[in-house]
Amino acid sequence: MSEAAVRRGLRKAKYTPHLIPPPVIRKLDVVLEKPITLDVRKDGPGAVTSDWHHPLTNYGLVNTFIDQARDIGATNWLVVAGDWANIDSLSSFDYKQASAGLEAEIYGSTQTMERLLETFDRIYLSWGNHDARLHKALGYKVPFTQAMRMLFADLDPRLFDDRIVLSNLDHIIIETPRGPYRVAHPKAYSSVPLTNARRMASKHLCHVLTGHSHHTAIGHDVSGQFTCAEIGGFFDGEKVEYLQRSTAFPTWSNGWSFLDADGYLTVEGVGWSSRMGKRI
Repeated sequence: MSEAAVRRGLRKAKYTPHLIPPPVIRKLDVVLEKPITLDVRKDGPGAVTSDWHHPLTNYGLVNTFIDQARDIGATNWLVVAGDWANIDSLSSFDYKQASAGLEAEIYGSTQTMERLLETFDRIYLSWGNHDARLHKALGYKVPFTQAMRMLFADLDPRLFDDRIVLSNLDHIIIETPRGPYRVAHPKAYSSVPLTNARRMASKHLCHVLTGHSHHTAIGHDVSGQFTCAEIGGFFDGEKVEYLQRSTAFPTWSNGWSFLDADGYLTVEGVGWSSRMGKRI
C-alpha cells in the first residue's frame, strides 16, 4: 500500500491528529453562570429597585413603596439590583461610620426582608459593589451569594430554596412583550443621569434599568427604541456622614420602579411619578 493510499484512508476516516481532539476541548470547557431571567407574561407584574444601603436607609420611604406595590398589585416579585447592604464597616475607601456598623446592617437587612416577604412572592438580589465588600473581605473564598447569605443568618434557611434568590452576577434579565429589560448594577458611574443606561442599551440592544448612580431618571437611548432608566434607591442621604462634605456631585435622589404584565415601566420618585395623574 502506498503512502498516498494511506493518507486517503486517513482523510476518509477523518483522522486529524493535528487538531485538538473533542475530549480535550470538553475537559477544558468553562461554563459561566447564566443571569436570572424573569418573564412578566408568566410571572406577572413586579417591582425593580436598587441601592437600599442598609442601615443607611429611608425606612419611611420603604413603607411608602410597600403600600404602593400592594395598591397596584405589583407583588409577584421584587428585584434588588445591587447594594442591598452598605457594608460600611468593611469599606477600604473611607473612614468607618460608627452608626452603620455590621450589627446594624444585619438587623436592618433581616427586619426589612421579613416585611418584604409578607408582600412579595419572590425576591431576587444581584451583585452590588457595596455588598461585594463582604465577598472581598472573605478573600473571595466563597461565592458572592454565599457571602450574602451571612447577612441573613437569622432568617429561615428554607427561604433560600424558593422565595429568596441570589445571583453572583451584576444583572438580571426581565422578559416582556415589549422586549427584554436588562436590570444592572454597573461599576461605571457618571454624574450625568442616564449616561450609562443609554450606553448599555445601545450595546445590548434592549431596555436597561440601572442602579449604582443614585439618580432617578427615565428616558430613551439615542435610537428612541429602548427605554432607559436609573432607579435611584432607598438610601437616606441625611444619615450618610461623607455626604456632609462639599462636593460637585449631584444630590442623590430616591426612586423605584414597577413593570406591568405588558412590559410598561413606571418610575417613582420623591415628589413625582411617571404615572399620569399620580403623585407621591
